[in-house]
Amino acid sequence: YLRKAGEAAQAAFANTSAIDYFQRVLPLLSDEELVEVRLRLGQVLDLVGQWQEADEQYRLVLNLAEKLGNVSAQGEAERSIGWLLRKQGDFAPAHEWLAKARASFEKAGDPAGVSQVCADTGEIYRLQGMYIEAEGCFQEGLKQAGMAADGQRRLAAQAQALKGSGLVAMQQGAHPRARTFFERGLAIQRELGNKPGIGPLLNNLGIVARNLGEPDVARRLYEECLASFRELGDRWAMCISLNNKGCMLTELREFDSARGALEESLAIARQLGHGQQICISLNSLADLCLDEGACSAARRALEESLSTCARLNYRPQIAYALASLGCIASAEGQPERALRLSGASDALCQSMGMTIQPKDRRRFDRLLEPARRLLGPERAAAAYAEGQAMSMEEAIDYALGG
Repeated sequence: YLRKAGEAAQAAFANTSAIDYFQRVLPLLSDEELVEVRLRLGQVLDLVGQWQEADEQYRLVLNLAEKLGNVSAQGEAERSIGWLLRKQGDFAPAHEWLAKARASFEKAGDPAGVSQVCADTGEIYRLQGMYIEAEGCFQEGLKQAGMAADGQRRLAAQAQALKGSGLVAMQQGAHPRARTFFERGLAIQRELGNKPGIGPLLNNLGIVARNLGEPDVARRLYEECLASFRELGDRWAMCISLNNKGCMLTELREFDSARGALEESLAIARQLGHGQQICISLNSLADLCLDEGACSAARRALEESLSTCARLNYRPQIAYALASLGCIASAEGQPERALRLSGASDALCQSMGMTIQPKDRRRFDRLLEPARRLLGPERAAAAYAEGQAMSMEEAIDYALGG
């Protein structure tokens, strides 16, 4: 009864009840049964942001699976540990665990499992600005998914790979292409009735709508996905969606509402220890502060973000923070510094093959215009070139060193 009740509660996203039922049934189970129930318990703990407890359950599953020779369960545990590390920004160990998971799924003859690992690995590459490697993983994920015998698992794996390819396309400025990928993935997730898979795609479609100048569409999509994440109790996804909603509201100059969304996003990210989202939320708050003319508050947020990004090697957000700090320098009458930071940011973007979104480029150009006017064309070009010649590490030191 307890096991069935836990599974029903998990399916209904009654997360507190699911955790209680699963914990109560553990002493009554055989080792074979413990593998599945501990994995389910870990998944619920993971969803609600109890990451240390989730990690403990995944490692217990791994030990049991190795003892029983259950290679498929071993792969699931290794993948879950790797993805949890990715959420915390620990990319190197995440890669190692995902490589182990891939080997386990290959040994088990499970192409759907291999496909999911490919998508997870591609996402880590994407977050590090390694878009060629990321897209290679997503394409391999699609290929592996096509070989899966189980129809539902094949579709779920395809949806993950499509989402990843959409994210790469979006960061390279190919928004219509990204929208196509996301819509294909969303159609699959809706067909499967997979609520946890639907929300992220709605969120991504909202970003595309924002970048294409469709604020009403973006607002509707953000509200829909945020309501879904709150229903699921998925705090990790909530903080991402809240940030995107806050960015949209900042662009619409609804500053009070934007601040509420962004501060909630940052608070959740800090509670979870979600390093990447801490960086993103700080950068977004800095945008809001800069638009309000609060340069000191914007600088504090960006300096914290840049320090955290450097530790995580989170290159896309390093580039964004450098550009934003350049805008602050322009506003404060430091034109050479402003254009050096702008040049360093653009050089980093070029090295990643990352396209600055047109709306962001227009904003940066507008905020840097006072610096260009003060210097004149030749001196402005020289300062910009000095920034372009900096390595990423030199640019970070320069930005943080005054």
